Amino acid sequence: MNFAQMRTRCPQSRFVRRATLRGYSFVYDGFSKSRKGAVANIIECEGGIVWGGVFEIDEDCLKKLDSCENYPNSYDRKHLDVQADSGDTFNAIAYFRIGRKPGKPSSAYRQIVIQGARDCGLPEKYIEEYL
Repeated sequence: MNFAQMRTRCPQSRFVRRATLRGYSFVYDGFSKSRKGAVANIIECEGGIVWGGVFEIDEDCLKKLDSCENYPNSYDRKHLDVQADSGDTFNAIAYFRIGRKPGKPSSAYRQIVIQGARDCGLPEKYIEEYL
């Protein structure tokens, strides 16, 4: 979600809108040597909700993101329906991992996630409680 990170990874990407994903929760889990701590993930959770940003990307960008997320070795990805504030539903790609223990992110990594949430206009209460 971090605009600066997306510009570096996919300069041709375009932020479209914020959206929610129902039936999932945001967690920091696993361990990344390069990030020096747990990293962002979404896990299935009945009654859960994840806020995020929707970006329009092309195939070249998807390949770059796959490389950045080490797909399919570290993260998997799937198509999910997300809902915009307007109520419109969009099909989006989300990266996720299964079977990782919850953990604590490094302060620097957490700030990247939080800045991305703010870039996408996520509710401040959500940021404070979950990110």
